[in-house]
Amino acid sequence: MKNTIKLKIITLGLIVSILAMAVSLVVSYFSYKNSLYDQFDGTIDKTTEDVDKRFKEEIWYGSDVVDEIKEIKEYVANNYTDNHDDPETFDTYDDKRHHYANKYPSIYALYGETFILYPALAEFLTKYKDIMSMLDTSVKVSGAKNAFICYYDETTSSLVQLVEYRVGNIDIKEIYYPGSHIAVSETPNQESSVVSKYSVYGKMQKTIPIYERDKIGEPEGLIAYYFIEYDYEKVEQEIQHTILIQFATLGATSVVLIILYVLGAHFLIIRNINKLKKASSDFADNLSANGEEIKTIEPGVKSNDELRTLSNTFVSMENSLINYINVIKEQTITEQKMNAELSVASKIQLEALPNKQYDDKDISVRAYIQSAKEVGGDFYDYFYLDETHLAFCICDVSGKGVPASLFMMRGKELIKSKLLSNNSIENVLYDVNNSLLNNNEEGLFITAYVGVIDLVKEELTFVSAGHERPFIITNEGIEQLKCNSNFILSGIKDFNYKSETIPFKKGTTIFLHTDGLNEAINAQREEFGYERILSSLDETKNLSLDEKISNLNNKLKEFVGDEEPFDNETLLFIQNINLELDEKYENPGFEVIEDYTNKFNNMFGFLEQKVKYEFGIIFDELLNNVVSYEKADVLTLEVNAKLEKDSIILTVSSNGQEYNPLLNKDKYIDKYSDDIQVGGFGVTIIKNLVDSIIYNRKDEKNVLTLTKKI
Repeated sequence: MKNTIKLKIITLGLIVSILAMAVSLVVSYFSYKNSLYDQFDGTIDKTTEDVDKRFKEEIWYGSDVVDEIKEIKEYVANNYTDNHDDPETFDTYDDKRHHYANKYPSIYALYGETFILYPALAEFLTKYKDIMSMLDTSVKVSGAKNAFICYYDETTSSLVQLVEYRVGNIDIKEIYYPGSHIAVSETPNQESSVVSKYSVYGKMQKTIPIYERDKIGEPEGLIAYYFIEYDYEKVEQEIQHTILIQFATLGATSVVLIILYVLGAHFLIIRNINKLKKASSDFADNLSANGEEIKTIEPGVKSNDELRTLSNTFVSMENSLINYINVIKEQTITEQKMNAELSVASKIQLEALPNKQYDDKDISVRAYIQSAKEVGGDFYDYFYLDETHLAFCICDVSGKGVPASLFMMRGKELIKSKLLSNNSIENVLYDVNNSLLNNNEEGLFITAYVGVIDLVKEELTFVSAGHERPFIITNEGIEQLKCNSNFILSGIKDFNYKSETIPFKKGTTIFLHTDGLNEAINAQREEFGYERILSSLDETKNLSLDEKISNLNNKLKEFVGDEEPFDNETLLFIQNINLELDEKYENPGFEVIEDYTNKFNNMFGFLEQKVKYEFGIIFDELLNNVVSYEKADVLTLEVNAKLEKDSIILTVSSNGQEYNPLLNKDKYIDKYSDDIQVGGFGVTIIKNLVDSIIYNRKDEKNVLTLTKKI
């Protein structure tokens, strides 16, 4: 069930009513209780004061009651002193009764109403009746439960019972017969002549000391103590009865108030809130309706309070939202159109760049470019100036977006056109720099690295115009190239750029990048840096160019995490191919066929698919024959493939027994027949696939040399 406002209001009303009723009952209980107790204690105090006054006058109903109490005390004390070790408990009530009847026959006979049989006790009876009347009066007047008279025996540190008067039903086991001793936790003050409170057998008592008086009425000697036991049971019952009536009254009142509270809340608050709810729901449905005009919905709240203000605010919000949606629609249409145009611009920009993959017999190129926006300012280019010279460049335009993209296109075409005019790199960049400075009100500039590879001399001539230093990868290792950093393009008019030349042997690779790689930052604001670039290149030094790019990007993504790229990233690998694959195998198995075929295809990836397929057949036939038929204690297989001009020369040598598959002409056949000897048909297939095949026995090895034009 949902926590609706109505439910919350009802719950709040219940909680408030329960709390109010609980507080009212608690306050009423303690107030009424204190009032009754004060009233009851006042009655007890008045009674004890009256009793104390009569003791001081020593007359009660015309008798000298103090003397009578004294006489009874002496009678009990004499017997108690001689035998005060009475048991505190008895097995049965009869045992208890017989015990005290035998010990105090004069008094016990009164309880048994046998005094008629003992005329000698009539005088004692009168005295005892006077005392019992006194107890009866004080109990009834005060509303107490019990009254009794005891004296304190110092020998046993106990109160000794003289007479007792109880009201109501009494458990006979609780009767204290005259002569019973009662253990006390505190000794009554024998020097006090005022009314005080003591606890006797766990209950509070009002205590009045009974004294003899001298001729002038001053207390002379303590005789006993007069106790009146509180009776709070009736008070508690009266309190409970009153509280129950109040609880029922308050409960009924609370139910009525809650009903009125809920009805008032519904008509004054909830109904208007439901109107607001319905209006907001209808407005939301109106928003989600496709193609329909969005209209303002008036909730219709009539109250002149905060809900009316909220209703007006809601209508105002609807109007603002409708206006905002209309603006967003217009902006969305414009943005979609712009995004479409930017997408086309990005596509055009990328199509203006050369392929990201290029392979021929001399050069392998791999590139990667990622813009921070739809279009960017990074670019690369490579192209042949003639059959033996490859020109390339990688550049980074300041800024991002459309302006940088347009400036990039201008710079790219200038560099390429100037280089194709057979100018030196210094002159090319001199002219490009001055051209870019014209009509450059935005102040854009380009960092560039422009180079030309001489494939015959195996040299690289380059100019770095404020660009990141590239990495040179050779068999000896990887290093970041040390070069002069000339000034940027579109920086200073008539700047003279200086070129440098370094060796660029077969097998050498140059890796160039823009600062979007090394200056990429992570969440901790750390840069990717050159050390991580060097580490990634080192991990992939024996892998392909594609694997080098993949590993670099994986490392970069792992480092950057969820951070948005702040700059364009461009990577460019150019390799001067060393097209010679030389492999040596000890005790080879058939797996060497797949191993050498894969390595050959990686190195000679620029070959047509048909040519690579034919070489696969050649490797399968030749290497299969060596592994299957040539015998030696330790068989060694050497395979070498290299490119020379327009042909690939394949040399396969092994240290098996001398065997020339080309000697027996019967093994060369033009078509399949039943008399083919082992190896014959395979040699025929190979012969048809190559331009020449020669056998030599050299240094105790069988050597087959095959030549195939490509």
